[in-house]
Formats: sequence, C-alpha cells, structure tokens
Amino acid sequence: MSDRDHSQKAPRGIRKHIHRATFLTLTGTAIAIVAALTGIYTGYDAHQARLDDERPFLNVGFETPAKGEPPIPGILDIRTKAEGKSPAKDVSVLCVIALDTVPPRDWSTSGLSADTFPFLLPGQWVKPKCSLGAGYDPKNPPINATIVAMGSVQYEDTRKQYSTPFCFTWTFDPNKNLDVHACGTSRGLPDVK
Repeated sequence: MSDRDHSQKAPRGIRKHIHRATFLTLTGTAIAIVAALTGIYTGYDAHQARLDDERPFLNVGFETPAKGEPPIPGILDIRTKAEGKSPAKDVSVLCVIALDTVPPRDWSTSGLSADTFPFLLPGQWVKPKCSLGAGYDPKNPPINATIVAMGSVQYEDTRKQYSTPFCFTWTFDPNKNLDVHACGTSRGLPDVK
C-alpha cells in the first residue's frame, strides 16, 4: 500500500464509533458544566440566606403606662428594639406624635428632627424622642381626640440600608382602657426595606 491508501477515509464502522464517542464526551462535558453551575448557584443562594438570617431587624412598639401613671397617656413610650443576630448601625428615628385629622394625617418629615444612635446590639432597646405635632400638648390632650404616633426607623448593617415604618393610633379617654391600634403604612410612610 502506498501513502495515499492511508489517507483514505476510515471505514464506516470506525467513523460511527468516533462520532458516538465524541457525542458522549460532549454530552458528559455539558452535564458536568450544568452540575457545576447548579452547585455555584446553590452555594450563592445559601450564602444569601445566611446573610439575611444574620442581618439586624428593628421592631417598633410601645410600653404601656407604669403603675401610678395616667392610664391613657398623651404620649406613648415608643421603643425601638434590635432583633436578629448582628448589630444595627447608624440608627436614625424620625417620628411625630400629634392629633389625628380627618382625613387621616399623612406622613411628612417637614420640621422633624431625627433621634440617632450609632448602633443597637441584638436585644437592646432605646426610647427615641418623637417630635410633637403643631398645637399638640401631651400634658393636656383633648378628651376623645384620636392621637397618632408615626414614623420611620432607618438603619444599616455592613451590606444594606433598611427601613421600618410604624404608625399607632389611640383615643384619649381617661374613663376607658388604653386601646392602641396599628394604622398601617397607608399614610405615606416609607416602605419596609
């Protein structure tokens, strides 16, 4: 046989075997790439879930009047408490306590001053100072007036900034028990972040 005889195409059976082997190699490689990408995504997703689990959460509530204090306060003791597993940094609370109006009073930061805290550790709580609405005297609130306490807490961790809006209403009536209602965030308060 001459050199030209070796340059001819391989027999059909060998070509079929080479095509099958190439196909199986490419298929195996594609499956390995998909498995690697799935593993990377799963790891990233688990990492994000862990970070969200570690982040701080700030809850806003109030303390009911202590024994010996008037049962229906003109001002609720608003409290901001850090939850979660990491500290909240650069905490800023903007809030107002005022007479509610008809239609309901909307949120506005105009004229409010922020009460700031450099950080809150998990489980730690603080009592921010809320501004008073124009014309509202908490020592002499009008009887049967609806009072609103609303605001927003801004804070951050090492990755993101967060916001917790709050709104409570109660009616000042010294002859009835304190009945506080959450008024939601439909008053123009910022969204929860």
